Amino acid sequence: MSRDPRELMSELEDDVRPVLLAPAAAIRARGRRRALRRRAAATGSALALVAAVAAGSMLLPRTPTMPAGPAASSAPACVPVELPASTSEVKVRVFAARNGAEIVQDLRDRGFDAVAGDPGSAPSAGSVAAVYVGPATVGQGRLIDAYLLGQAPIIHDPRHTGDVVDLAIGPNFQQFATPTEVNQALAHLTYPC
Repeated sequence: MSRDPRELMSELEDDVRPVLLAPAAAIRARGRRRALRRRAAATGSALALVAAVAAGSMLLPRTPTMPAGPAASSAPACVPVELPASTSEVKVRVFAARNGAEIVQDLRDRGFDAVAGDPGSAPSAGSVAAVYVGPATVGQGRLIDAYLLGQAPIIHDPRHTGDVVDLAIGPNFQQFATPTEVNQALAHLTYPC
């Protein structure tokens, strides 16, 4: 039943004898070539990963840094921005050289408390429009900016007191954004502080 180990070893020796083995130096050289290929592949992968991270970091928006020293102390103070709960809380004074009544009515249709401003005292409008806000109306100005899809600069003036936002309409103004576009603009809203 059980066989003698010497007999088993003899059979194994007969089976192995016809197998040709490569010289030890050739086996070691093949191992070195394999190790070199593995190192080259690992290095290539690491370089590709570093390049991808570097390219990705270049695509990320950079936040501006405030300068140190005396210039930093003269920078305007940060104002916390709270958006109004609804457009009915926003009072807008509209300055428009043309179609002023239509623009005021369009804002009223959207729920804003809009009035026409005196065109003789209109602030600079820029290309599309400009939104003038004071410390108390920053959030309302950001909401109006969403209706303009960010095409109008928001001009902060600490002397602009009261709860009215001034909206100066420029010559390239076409129309206000749709509700869907406004929601998308509000979702991507960033705050300056």
